Amino acid sequence: MRRLALVLASIAIHLGACGTPDGRLIVLVESDLPDLVHVEVSTARLAGGGLDTRGFAIGSPPVATTFPFSFAVEPNGHPDDGVEIIVAGYDRDPSGATPVVSRTVRTGFVPGSTRLVRVSLTRSCRNVLCDGGTTTCELGTCQPIPLVPANGLPVVAHPGAEFEDAGMDAAIRDGGVDAPGLDAPGTDAPGTDAPGTDAPGMDAPGTDSGIDAGAGIDAGMEADAYVVPMTPMLLQTLTGGSGELFGSAVALDDDGSVALVGGATGVVRLYVASSGMLGMTHTFRAASIGGVNAVALARAPGAPCIVRLGAPNLSGNSIVYSSDCTSDALTPRVMRTGPDTTLFGSAVAVRADGLFVVGAPESSTGDVRTYDGTGTLVSTVAGPTTSGARFGYSVALSDDGRVGLASAPSGGALVRFDFSTSTGDTSYPISALSGYSVAIDGTGTRAVFSGVDSSGLLDQVYVLRWNGSAWTPEATLDVPVVGMGATNLQVAMDAAGARVLVGRAGVSEGGAWVFVRTGTSWSTATVVRTDTSENLGISVALSGDGHRALVGASIPAVDGHAYSYAL
Repeated sequence: MRRLALVLASIAIHLGACGTPDGRLIVLVESDLPDLVHVEVSTARLAGGGLDTRGFAIGSPPVATTFPFSFAVEPNGHPDDGVEIIVAGYDRDPSGATPVVSRTVRTGFVPGSTRLVRVSLTRSCRNVLCDGGTTTCELGTCQPIPLVPANGLPVVAHPGAEFEDAGMDAAIRDGGVDAPGLDAPGTDAPGTDAPGTDAPGMDAPGTDSGIDAGAGIDAGMEADAYVVPMTPMLLQTLTGGSGELFGSAVALDDDGSVALVGGATGVVRLYVASSGMLGMTHTFRAASIGGVNAVALARAPGAPCIVRLGAPNLSGNSIVYSSDCTSDALTPRVMRTGPDTTLFGSAVAVRADGLFVVGAPESSTGDVRTYDGTGTLVSTVAGPTTSGARFGYSVALSDDGRVGLASAPSGGALVRFDFSTSTGDTSYPISALSGYSVAIDGTGTRAVFSGVDSSGLLDQVYVLRWNGSAWTPEATLDVPVVGMGATNLQVAMDAAGARVLVGRAGVSEGGAWVFVRTGTSWSTATVVRTDTSENLGISVALSGDGHRALVGASIPAVDGHAYSYAL
């Protein structure tokens, strides 16, 4: 992989004299909206004054930038005033147009420290335009603008350090506008900046327009922004109650603003993000002897989330529960009894309209069933008929809800089923012990499943691509070993099919890694976290936009954790 200097902020937006002792903010702008062509950024002091704006063309580098991009905000002698940052996205020329999405954040500065602010322009907030003065879009609705304590923001400890490029084309052109200390010495190419090339009057004394590109900027280059290579950053650690086996199952919604963390004992906790941090809002308690084995979450823009909890029961009374996320109450949505239903609910997936898929990997053959939002059976998916196939061990649904995926680890099959056509189900052969975990992208174009290598060891995952009629292999991803070699592999994939998160857990050790696609090529593993004291990676989830990860660790002797990461 290429290595490159992380230029977090070659454009500095100032609020009124330069100087990093007063602190600095790095604003990282992300989006899962594919049709944005322009982003407008405005900053202002909360005490009034210092209004500055900057436009970013979205497109192909080097004349435009791609998401995510970043810029710096400096207080310029007013570190105690705080700052309001407004980021607006347009799907056309912004002249006279209304933005299709906008987010506002208010925070401050920490003297001598560089802090990271992430602003996400998400699908859930598209066309949800708030008044801008007191409210901003959160989870598809207008909410009071959050005032985020600056000392609670992540610290950018080494802004000038080098990071591995995870496959994204950074298109970095250093225009000589580096804020002091952002780049390691010597990272500028000699001769990049010709002396005296500043356009006259760009920064008249005392009338700082706020777009201070610094001395020596090459004319015409100040509009460039720079893509930041993906570097996993721990946001917070979630902890459940004693004995819950908290972290045994996790789920995230499209933009990572809603999370589910399950305990195998039957307690599941719902978290909703506020000011970028997850806070617990509801606790679900499944009245099932078998506890909760699987959790699933979906949410349409502007709508409450939909939860499905799978509670298999070895006594033969297995239940799938539902919730609309508005209270602690659970509704038994589907119940099955009988000798071949003890594992019903071992795997669940749900789409935003309420349709859900349930796996029952029984010791006979197993089955996979789809239900509508009321719990009425829609169809039974055809799988392998060999005894002991364990069909339904893992299931997944595409983000658009058209395509499903189910595995039979002992039956040698991965089955793709399409709700939008009548072409039937398509089976893909896999080796024995493969498919204990599967995931699919937003359109059913790419899939990933856990597997074994040529020696029969569980240390690889496989990426497939749909060619219109069949799956074709795209990549084999090697998963690093932790400690004695944990073997429980779990996988998750973002909606674009561009990122794969893999957890590898053992009895008391494990880790999580992320892989990134460029075209049809996949990067080697980037470590998210490893641990030799807990079974980290027993569960993993990736938000649809690929920018949030949740990694579970659940040990009977420990309360259990779920680690929330920004990617």
